[in-house]
Amino acid sequence: MITVTINSRAFVQSMLNNDQFIQQKTQQLVRKVSTTMQKEIKFWTPVEYGRLRNSIRVYSGNGGMSAQIRTSVPYAVYVEYGTGIYAEGGGGRKTPWVYYHRRWGWTKTRGQRPKLFFRKGFNDVVNNLDNIAQGVFKWR
Repeated sequence: MITVTINSRAFVQSMLNNDQFIQQKTQQLVRKVSTTMQKEIKFWTPVEYGRLRNSIRVYSGNGGMSAQIRTSVPYAVYVEYGTGIYAEGGGGRKTPWVYYHRRWGWTKTRGQRPKLFFRKGFNDVVNNLDNIAQGVFKWR
């Protein structure tokens, strides 16, 4: 399972004795960042049958002050980090292996290259965080 956690409780508690306005805006920011990140991660997710993409969800906690984006499919980590000779860090299997695929039958492989879908989605949002925050904290 892959999980990204956004936690702003410490930030809010340090702001002006937990000022209600700041707290509400921070909750909006956590919600906006987490849903935007979910969309970006889904955008970068490779699709064969759609199970991985459909499993990516946002879970809120701490009264809206934190959020997690996670997937429940067990093979997500292999898609993100790769397998076999392509596995990040060189820890994958070095010899080829055979497996059965319901579309192509018996298949020989040396592994799968990393797809980086979680990290690409995360980086897209982090690089745009200023714009997201300005949209939430603008004065009305």
